Amino acid sequence: MPTKMALDKLKRNLLAMGEMCEHALMSALMGLMDRDSELACYVIEYDPEIDEMELSIDRDCTTLIGEGQLAGEELRLVISAVKINNDLERIGDLAVNIAEHVLFLVREKSVLAQVIDFQYMLEQASSMTRESIQALITQDPDLAWKIIDERQIVEDEMQIIFRQLLDIMRRDPRTIERGLHIFNIAKSLTRVAYQASNVAEEVIFTVEGVVVRHHLREFHPVSPHLFGDMPEAEMEKAETSIIRNHKSREQAQAEHDHVKRTSQRITRGELAAKAAAAEKKAAKSRERLELIRKAARK
Repeated sequence: MPTKMALDKLKRNLLAMGEMCEHALMSALMGLMDRDSELACYVIEYDPEIDEMELSIDRDCTTLIGEGQLAGEELRLVISAVKINNDLERIGDLAVNIAEHVLFLVREKSVLAQVIDFQYMLEQASSMTRESIQALITQDPDLAWKIIDERQIVEDEMQIIFRQLLDIMRRDPRTIERGLHIFNIAKSLTRVAYQASNVAEEVIFTVEGVVVRHHLREFHPVSPHLFGDMPEAEMEKAETSIIRNHKSREQAQAEHDHVKRTSQRITRGELAAKAAAAEKKAAKSRERLELIRKAARK
């Protein structure tokens, strides 16, 4: 039988992986709120460490399964660990996606992100990530169900941010490009919540042997789409006008090529330099993580 030591090591590595991803996420959002390109570069440069941890956990799982001595809950734990490992690595990728959008917003000197309140959404997504790992380590299905329930909170927060951005972009079309970058950041946070929810589903499978992935709609009805208040006839007329006057794909391609040629790109050397300069700032994100954790324990 596989030693308890090997399984304990697997759990510790998953916990470390979760903390690394949470740290990357927090650093990316600090870069957004502080308009700090160095922090964004730090997150991008930090990603290979998360990737290496993912590969290490994969190797451990492969070794345990390859020994052919797993059974019952131990087998389910290792199978779930493979999936959870992938979910966590995806959270790291989402932090990088956020950082890339931050670089654009900083370069454009955008202050839109300071208008939109991301704090509650960030804390919720971060808490779900942390609790999903805790649920795995403690084998707590009740905590796993709590995480799944909380996913709706992040979805609702996403709709609030969407409405705020829609109002801003309607008032001034010049804000549309920047608004879309902020929308994609909010969308990435929603996906973080989904990844944490996936981890929780695997915890339930590990402990109870029940697959809940395809039954979540029973617990979470699909949120109704939020439409504008424009009458149908006016909406159809507006869409018809857009269709008649829209840019061709060739025009859009030419515009894209021009932006690529003229935009300020960060070289690999500049990226590394900015990342190195952000080490102390990144430490602050860990301090903020600890403050959030202490507040959650009260």
